[in-house]
Amino acid sequence: MLLGALIAACSLVAVAQSARGVITGIVKDPSGAIVPGVDITITDKASGVTTHSVTTDAGVYRAPYMPPATYKITAALTGFKTALADNVDVLLGQTVTIDFTLEVGQVSEQVTVSAQAPLLETSSSEIGINSTEKEVHTWPILVGDGTRQLQDFIFRSMPGTNGSTFEGTINGGQAYSHEILIDGITIGRYDLNGGSNNEFTATMDAVSEFKLQTGSLSAQYGNTQTALVNFGLKSGSNDYHGTAFWFHRDKNLNANSWGNNTFGNPKSPFLDNNGGATFGGPIRIPHVYNGKDKTHFFVSYEIERFKDQSISGTRNNMPISAFRKGDFSRLLDPAFTGNSASGTVVGQDVLGRNVIFGQIYDSSTSRLVGSTWVRDPYPGNIIPSSKISAETLRVLKHDIPLPQFDTFLRNALRAGAGQPILNIDN
Repeated sequence: MLLGALIAACSLVAVAQSARGVITGIVKDPSGAIVPGVDITITDKASGVTTHSVTTDAGVYRAPYMPPATYKITAALTGFKTALADNVDVLLGQTVTIDFTLEVGQVSEQVTVSAQAPLLETSSSEIGINSTEKEVHTWPILVGDGTRQLQDFIFRSMPGTNGSTFEGTINGGQAYSHEILIDGITIGRYDLNGGSNNEFTATMDAVSEFKLQTGSLSAQYGNTQTALVNFGLKSGSNDYHGTAFWFHRDKNLNANSWGNNTFGNPKSPFLDNNGGATFGGPIRIPHVYNGKDKTHFFVSYEIERFKDQSISGTRNNMPISAFRKGDFSRLLDPAFTGNSASGTVVGQDVLGRNVIFGQIYDSSTSRLVGSTWVRDPYPGNIIPSSKISAETLRVLKHDIPLPQFDTFLRNALRAGAGQPILNIDN
């Protein structure tokens, strides 16, 4: 999944910038005249990374693609005191305007400018609700598909939302019609028009902030109909920081179901452990490289171990032992497949041979008979070992667990999954 995310990041560079903010403003002198050529230095207070800009002939500066963070901004020009705007917060997808009025004096002198975020968004017509890291992390989040589900926060707390993480609607729109971005990368399932992220998500502790964007969205968001769900991930700073977490649930902590109580049955076996950790900071190689103020990393990993043996519990489909050896004869057995058609004749091919429901065929024998393609069935529904690659056998043996039940479908308890993420910023 991480490799897929990295590939997506390479192919969606333009879109990825939508996870960033913009800092802009105008610089004037005491008389109100615009001042061109002013050096603007913007410093991320956590990582020490600096961004430079220069005011244009119209006295305007603009720093796009700024990661959400708290910044210090200085405006300097010979003949004027250096102006400082400190603790400027840039949120996800936000444009922040910081104007300066320079005072005559020495560059070494400094004047502090009051920098406050506007109460009303005037740079675009979109409507946005920003949630901080603290808000996101204190809300109870549903665990599913190996990790706490990011969108669960939206559909349980945000106004105008309805439904669940898999099939939710925003502002009365159609299900799946919103777009999901993680650090600017579109990760929604587009077989469902984008509104579900159950195939890939991020560790909850890796989220720095979140923004739900509705209204008239910018043209940079070209893949959405009703709303944009925008998550920003944490980055490393000049100090090493990390978190660790563990959530535990079992049958002893749960109430028995109404059905079990009615029929006098005990609680079904149930166990769910969800844990993980995050860590980030500057990249340092002793005596070789010091990434302070330059290069930082942030890594996170979340894992779930799950066991539910209730009738309604989530189960997966895993190949039985015989299938792993190429023996698919039980596909012809209706008692195994649960389908009465298995093993019965459903027609004839162009050669007059019976076509049996559940029969598998040898693709290497494909040939044209007249104008019709035919293939030969594997005798006994068994693939010879000579046609199974050694690599496939190794994967089946070591990477795919055996089922717990002797059925064709829903034969394995969901065991859980893991979710790794690595960010490197330079």
